[in-house]
Amino acid sequence: MPPERIRDIPQFRKLIEEIDSLSRLKTAFPILKPFLRILGVDVSTVERAFAGIDLDELERRADTLTSTPDRFNELFGECGWIMYGDMNLEVATTAIAVADEEGLEAGERVLLNYYDSETVSFHLNRMQAVQAFRPRMRLARKALADFREDRYHACIPVVLALLDGLVQEVHAATHGEARAFSSEDADLTAWDSIAGHSSGLEVLAGLMRKGRRKTREAELTVPYRNGILHGMDLGYDNRIVAAKVWAALFAVREWALKAEQGELEGPNVGESDPPTLLESLRRLEQTRELQRKLENWRPREIVVGEDLPETGAPEAFPEGTPTRSLVEFLSYWMLDNFGHMASVLRRVGTGDAVEPGAIRSEFEYTALKGFTILAVEDFSPAFTDITLDLHRESFGRDEHVQVLVRMTYMKADGSPAAFGVEEGKWYLTTRLNLVAPGLEMGD
Repeated sequence: MPPERIRDIPQFRKLIEEIDSLSRLKTAFPILKPFLRILGVDVSTVERAFAGIDLDELERRADTLTSTPDRFNELFGECGWIMYGDMNLEVATTAIAVADEEGLEAGERVLLNYYDSETVSFHLNRMQAVQAFRPRMRLARKALADFREDRYHACIPVVLALLDGLVQEVHAATHGEARAFSSEDADLTAWDSIAGHSSGLEVLAGLMRKGRRKTREAELTVPYRNGILHGMDLGYDNRIVAAKVWAALFAVREWALKAEQGELEGPNVGESDPPTLLESLRRLEQTRELQRKLENWRPREIVVGEDLPETGAPEAFPEGTPTRSLVEFLSYWMLDNFGHMASVLRRVGTGDAVEPGAIRSEFEYTALKGFTILAVEDFSPAFTDITLDLHRESFGRDEHVQVLVRMTYMKADGSPAAFGVEEGKWYLTTRLNLVAPGLEMGD
């Protein structure tokens, strides 16, 4: 039986249960301490971990996290907005608070301000994680360019078409029947999903496919798909409708990923057993240690020429650093070793490798003669930007060009990781068209 509320989906229910278990464990710890010593548990580490945890604050945050999606959909669902997992929680809670205080229109302005071109670009890059969307990215980027230039009349129909096509392809693959987002028979529910809850995508799709059989010139605020694409709603070309169709696309990402990963129905096995006391203590230690390391992280102060060479072979740079990985890529480029170049590249938002054939087609006519590192700047434990001067020859023309490239520290699944804290590897994830026009990794 699907949960009636989003806060009752497994991921939220588990969070609440774990906080409750942690609270009971903290209460019982003084009594259990002698027995834990006998079992070899480092009780001093556990005591320090407990001392750094404000359970009241943790419970407050968990309550905000788990209650916001239901309240958001209740307030804004009829306006054409729904909550999804990638949406900014702070923006959602602010929109709810403003709507409760000043009315729905004021709450919608908060959401409209959130969906600026940079936010849309960020979420659009993450759409590359959906395999079925990758062929659609070319048109999506053109729609983004129109959105940036306020050409909403051109942007909105394209995004609506891509939304229909994406759902139709994924639905056909997972359900055996091709059903577009606008189809009444499309099943847009998913297990353990915010967007895939019955109050999410299905409600939004029902609103957007409403019949619009009368020509209207008034400004539209709800993205009525049929009225827009059939030429009946003529006042659709505005920013709020554009923002809502982008938001709908990004919400569908959550459902499409679960569909492609075979997780629409959830696991076939029964619920796992709750963690044992020792497992809970071990998890607490690990979480606290991770938090401590992240709090102590500081960007490195690197002076090129003093702390590391301006140029050289990979062996001249510290192993396991972003600079070493980038220099490996550049060294492979100088040797026209496209296969090894591919081993250092990953696509933004997916972690997918770039095929050697794609690299060959873009780089084989641009020879790298040399490089100079100009600056290295850490932005977070997962991202480092490196400025380079590249000496290259392209179609017989010798030139120097400065580029800024981004290195990302990734886990095995392609998600960003914290360097020095978690297991991962540095990859080049910048827009490579700055180096070789055409091979884009994302904005």
